[in-house]
Amino acid sequence: MDNLNENINTHSKKGNFIVFEGVDRSGKSTQSKLFVDYLKNNNIQVKHLCFPNRETTIGKIIANYLKMESAFSNETIHLLFSANRWEMMDEIKNLLMNGIWVVCDRYAYSGVAYSSGALKLSKEWCKEIYEKFEIQKRIYEAYEHFSNEDYWINIDATKSIQEIHNTIVEEISKKCSSKNTQFEYLWS
Repeated sequence: MDNLNENINTHSKKGNFIVFEGVDRSGKSTQSKLFVDYLKNNNIQVKHLCFPNRETTIGKIIANYLKMESAFSNETIHLLFSANRWEMMDEIKNLLMNGIWVVCDRYAYSGVAYSSGALKLSKEWCKEIYEKFEIQKRIYEAYEHFSNEDYWINIDATKSIQEIHNTIVEEISKKCSSKNTQFEYLWS
C-alpha cells in the first residue's frame, strides 16, 4: 500500500480524479471516505465530493425529487443530475490542475446507470426514488457495461471494509504507476 506515494511522485503534478460508483448501499460512501482519509494521512491534498451535490441550486431541486416532493420526467431528472455535475466542473478542473486529488462518491456513470436502469420507475414503490431491489438490479446491469474499460476497476464489496479499502489502495496504486499524464476530460 505504500507504493501509492511513490507512484504519485513519479508522474504529473496534476491531481487524480477517482470515482466510487455502484448500486445503493454497496459501500461507496464508506470506501470513498476511507480513501480520502488514507490520502490525507499520506499528506496528499484531496477534495471529497458527493453527487448529487444537494447543496447547490440544482442539487436542492434533485433532493426534493428524491424525497418525492416534486416530480419530473425521466429525461428532465437525467438532465438535472448532469447539470449538477457541470455546476462543479470549474472547481474540479481547478483542483486537478493544482495537483489536488478529487475523490467522488458517484459521478457521470451513475447518470447512465440510473437513467438506463430505472426507466420503468414507479414512485409509489419507493421510499427514496431509486432504492427498490428490482431497480438496483437493472442499475447494476447498466454498470456492467463499463467493466471492460481501462479506467474501470471492479471491487468485490462482499469482503470486510478493511479488505475492500486495502484492495482499493492497491488497485489505484497500480493505475497511478501506469498513468497517462495527459489531462483528459471525463464526460458528464
